[in-house]
Amino acid sequence: MKRAKGRSFSRQAGLTLIELMIGIAISSVVVTGFLSLYAEGQKYFFNQNARSDALEDSRRPMAEISRDVRGAARVSDTAVEVDGAEYQTSGNCLVLEFPSTDGTGGPISGHTDYVIYAAAGGRLLKIVQADEAVSSRPSRTRVLADAVSAFGLGYFGQDGVTPLSANFAETFVVDISLASATAGIQRAGRAFVEPVNTQAKLRNKAAV
Repeated sequence: MKRAKGRSFSRQAGLTLIELMIGIAISSVVVTGFLSLYAEGQKYFFNQNARSDALEDSRRPMAEISRDVRGAARVSDTAVEVDGAEYQTSGNCLVLEFPSTDGTGGPISGHTDYVIYAAAGGRLLKIVQADEAVSSRPSRTRVLADAVSAFGLGYFGQDGVTPLSANFAETFVVDISLASATAGIQRAGRAFVEPVNTQAKLRNKAAV
C-alpha cells in the first residue's frame, strides 16, 4: 500500500500588531524619560553656571566699593552735582571724599575729590568727580554692574553698631548690599536674585 506523501509546515515565530505597538510604547516611554533627565541635567548645569556668573558680577563691584570705603577720608554729607544730576549720601547712594592728588599721587591739602556709587536704570555706576583745577585724578563715569535689582547701604558710627540715618560724615563702617538679576535663571518662578553683603571700615578716618 502506497503512503501518501504529506507536506510538513513549520510555524515561524513573529510579532503580532499588538506586541509591536506595546514595544513601541515602552520604547517611547524610555526615550522620553531619558530625554527629560538629559534636559533637566542641562538646565541644572546652565543654571549653576549662570548663578555663579551672577554672584561674580556682584562680588567684583562689591570688592571695589569696599576698597574705596577703606581708603576714603570720610563719607560725605555734601550734595555733589555731576552733569546736571545731584548725588547725596543715602540708603542707595554713597558719596566718599578723598584728598585731591598731585602729579606724584600725594594729597593736596584743602582740596577734595568725590567718588560716588549709585544705582540708576538697573545699572550700578561709579562716578569720580575730581577737583579738576588741581587734582591729577581723572573725572569719569563707568558702569560697574548691569541688571542691578537692589543696591542698599547702611551707615554705622565708631562702635560699628549704632546706625546713622543722618550726619553721615560720622560714619566709620558702611554696610553694602548688592543684588543682580540674571536672565534665564528662575527660582520659584521668579528671576534668580541673590544679594551679596559686606561691611567696610573707613581706615583713614580719625577717631574722635
